[in-house]
Amino acid sequence: MSYLARYNDATIMVVHPNLELFVGAFQNGLREGPFNESLAQKLADSMDEIMSGVECYIKGEESNAEKKARDAKERGNSGGDRQNYYLPPTEDRGTFK
Repeated sequence: MSYLARYNDATIMVVHPNLELFVGAFQNGLREGPFNESLAQKLADSMDEIMSGVECYIKGEESNAEKKARDAKERGNSGGDRQNYYLPPTEDRGTFK
């Protein structure tokens, strides 16, 4: 997200923007990762398309983070909070006759 903010700050000062150059510069400046891969697979023609992709990517990342937190919480509760209702017979409790 900080890359997008820095990119916007830099491009806002351009007097006569070349949109094709902006799209190429944005894509070239990305670090490797899933968002870069998605843009490489479907090249954007405009900054509007890139911004749409950014919004989708952010929503996906937020969803993944929520699910990761939920899964970690569920794993944390799976052992200690559940009671073990099956108790194997022991000599102390006797046996059925």
